[in-house]
Amino acid sequence: MFSESDLQHFAEKNISREEIEYQLMKFRNGFLPADIVKPATIGNGIRVFSKEDKDMLKERFDKGTESIELKRFIPASGTASRMFKDLFNSYEELRLMNYPDQTQWVKEHPELQQFFDQLESYPFKDELELTGSESHAELLELLLTPGKLNYGNLPKGLLTFHSYADRSRTAMEEHLREAASYCRNGDVVPLHLTISPEHQAMFHEKLFEIQADLEVELGVSFDVSFSFQRSSTDTLAVDLNNEPFRDSQGRLVFRPGGHGALLENLNGMTADQVFISNIDNVAIDQKKPVRVNYKKILSGLLTKLRSESFAYLEALKKPEGSNDTFFKELFHWMQEQLMQPVPNLVQEGSPEYKRNWCMDLLDRPIRVCGMVRNEGQPGGGPFYVRNSQGEVSLQIVEASQIDTSNPEIKHIMEQSTHFNPVDMVCSFRKADGSNYNLMEFRDPETGFISKKSMQGKALKALELPGLWNGAMAGWITVFVEVPISTFSPVKTVFDLLNPEHQPVSKG
Repeated sequence: MFSESDLQHFAEKNISREEIEYQLMKFRNGFLPADIVKPATIGNGIRVFSKEDKDMLKERFDKGTESIELKRFIPASGTASRMFKDLFNSYEELRLMNYPDQTQWVKEHPELQQFFDQLESYPFKDELELTGSESHAELLELLLTPGKLNYGNLPKGLLTFHSYADRSRTAMEEHLREAASYCRNGDVVPLHLTISPEHQAMFHEKLFEIQADLEVELGVSFDVSFSFQRSSTDTLAVDLNNEPFRDSQGRLVFRPGGHGALLENLNGMTADQVFISNIDNVAIDQKKPVRVNYKKILSGLLTKLRSESFAYLEALKKPEGSNDTFFKELFHWMQEQLMQPVPNLVQEGSPEYKRNWCMDLLDRPIRVCGMVRNEGQPGGGPFYVRNSQGEVSLQIVEASQIDTSNPEIKHIMEQSTHFNPVDMVCSFRKADGSNYNLMEFRDPETGFISKKSMQGKALKALELPGLWNGAMAGWITVFVEVPISTFSPVKTVFDLLNPEHQPVSKG
């Protein structure tokens, strides 16, 4: 099946033939859907804190940050093409079909009409430098194509998201400003962004432009680093018959393995706690305090749980102390603090069996994830999930992992009350200061297959287990309800008109 040049191609990408054979097997056999048992809900998988508890956790964060190393991790790869998908489609219609009356055509497309009617409210309006004589197609061309702003081909981190009275800010700058309020090691604010290689120079240029002034204004020093999705995490594409897909030159086609491939980037980081959220989830200054407050609450809880789990792990190493009273206390802690079910088989097992089960469960990376009430937003949700060994644990599950054709599974999904905004703080440092190898805690059976096209031909692509789905399946996972005000993503250009993205009007 593979030629010598194919094998050389594998070697160039540092991908083994065994891995390629595994991928082909998954294309043929597919992935099993997630075996969701029930949704995580308030008091049954999702924790809610009183004001007193929140204040206590926030105080724990404020007092404890001097002794722990923090870091910010932001997946920022790829371009913003999907953000402007509707505008791109309209531009092509207007340009290629050459409508004699563009105004009438725009009126027949309400969302596009809204874009032009509210153009003054968009943060990038002044960057367009309009004369007022542009046609609708010409205006879209200025916004989307390389001739001017090129927003359709830039990464979201470099797009202007907010326009203040003094000047505009990109998504990256808003992340820098917000991180300075909570993610500090002394006066140093460490951020790491995963980007595409072709965007590196632009990110460095923007950082050079704003960093010095920001550091003076905020009284901090930014330590910003970048990494790329590794070529070794790319996956082979196949045709609809599950045979390797080749381009017009006969060369095998590989595709990026999705954001789950960034697990390797995360695995190379060193810190006691790492905050993770998406590049497009930012807010204006007036909305930042509540976001920062809950970041501190999540971190304070993580510090508490990590300390307690380390103490239990240390106690478990001493068999003489592992009596019925101890296990009763530990099982209660697991069920109340982690909301982790303890099977009857474990509770009724021998002391040695209990000890081994508990040590295996606790000796893992841990993450505390903010969950917001579902008000119709798309995204993964929190569920109790049964794995292939029959073990039940809390997991973040994407809609693509759920078999909605199964009435029972569909009913469970419909009972879900919350969804995942990707707002989490993680710890993958052991008690001895070394790091867990995160690759050992992923579930390779949670990837999925999608259909794409290239050069007019259909192909199938394999996505690796998602970064906060299967890639973290073996972690200790704790869900906490956070308010919807902490979630303000920009998935489409129209989201920039939402209140959380509309600061003080320029004057």
